Amino acid sequence: QFIDTFSDDTKLGTQTTVDRISGYVASVYSVSATGKFVSDSNTSFLLHSDATDGNTTFTDSSSNTHTISQGASGGCEHSTDYPPPSYLGATAIHGNGSGFLYAAGSSDWNFGTGDWTIEFWQYVNGTAPAGDRSISWGAGGTKEIFIRPKWTDADWIRIYEQDGKGSSTWAAGSYGSDPSQGNWTHLAYTRDGTTLRYYVNGVHQTAGGVYPLTWGADYNTFTASLPLDILGSTPNGEYAASNVYLTEIRISKGICRYPSGT
Repeated sequence: QFIDTFSDDTKLGTQTTVDRISGYVASVYSVSATGKFVSDSNTSFLLHSDATDGNTTFTDSSSNTHTISQGASGGCEHSTDYPPPSYLGATAIHGNGSGFLYAAGSSDWNFGTGDWTIEFWQYVNGTAPAGDRSISWGAGGTKEIFIRPKWTDADWIRIYEQDGKGSSTWAAGSYGSDPSQGNWTHLAYTRDGTTLRYYVNGVHQTAGGVYPLTWGADYNTFTASLPLDILGSTPNGEYAASNVYLTEIRISKGICRYPSGT
């Protein structure tokens, strides 16, 4: 990355892969010309939503090309009900409240002891019921990660990691207001060395002193048998309500894309 200072665009030259932001020039990477994520060597999974309204075909755009299937009652589609900003595509991923999408268990979900990044864009039309799952691995009593759009009326975005011992939740982060209610919001969850961080619209969250966290030894691995669930989890019967919309879901293995709280 190269950064220099310019007062305006004079003599700046071509801005194909750079842009001037508040007087600085910063390189642009891992994003296509339209603003959507692009796959690279660390991308384990990448799901766009840029299709026709009602389309029910979902494709992993990473080099791994994981098969994406409908689970439970199905009913997931690409929707124009609440489309994201145009640079993210024409549609958003939408469920009927009793179905979900999943990609089968894979070593790509076994993060080992390395860094990782889980990120996506989310919109909630109104208020999501408590207990929904936006992104999920595993079920109660296993090593798992899951992200909820809401937990209680006072706790919105909520993250869980469980230790696989079938006992208590190791850590949970909650936030006092729902940033994605009526807004398209970028959410990112990372492991950076032994530190866990959570970002909302690029801002590192430290609500209630919960984050950043230190990743414990009991949480170092997932198993290849755990599926990646989107908009729900069949083992727990917790499906995202029909007013939750997602897009640009990217799972990265071996890299923290937003290190050091930046």
